[in-house]
Amino acid sequence: MEAAEIIEYLRDRDLTITLTDGDSLELSPAEKITNDLIERLRKHKPAIIAVLKLEQREQNQKIEMIRAWLYRIGEPIEDHDIVLNKCRNAPGAMTYFLKHANGVGAGRFFGCFELSTAPSPNFHTHKKGIS
Repeated sequence: MEAAEIIEYLRDRDLTITLTDGDSLELSPAEKITNDLIERLRKHKPAIIAVLKLEQREQNQKIEMIRAWLYRIGEPIEDHDIVLNKCRNAPGAMTYFLKHANGVGAGRFFGCFELSTAPSPNFHTHKKGIS
């Protein structure tokens, strides 16, 4: 099983794998972790870390594209973190705002919601594991 397949396997089973301190992996919830799983992670740890770092870089690039778009459209700076945090935690929000950042959509943040997955102006961010 390749590193990307292991990560997908974990996520499909609602396990959260997180890269901490650059070279450490954190897995939760603890009650779903087996000895076999720990051994598999140890065996593929360098490759898993490489995949997670790549995912982080890709997400950071997307976040920066959205941040640049928010500046371009004149969105108040105090609203940027609201949008960016939502994008970090909700794949649907990331997709929605990337569409606009890439010029597919138009409008200001609170006036441009056309997708059902888009957050409302009164949304609250909730972490739901790794997306």
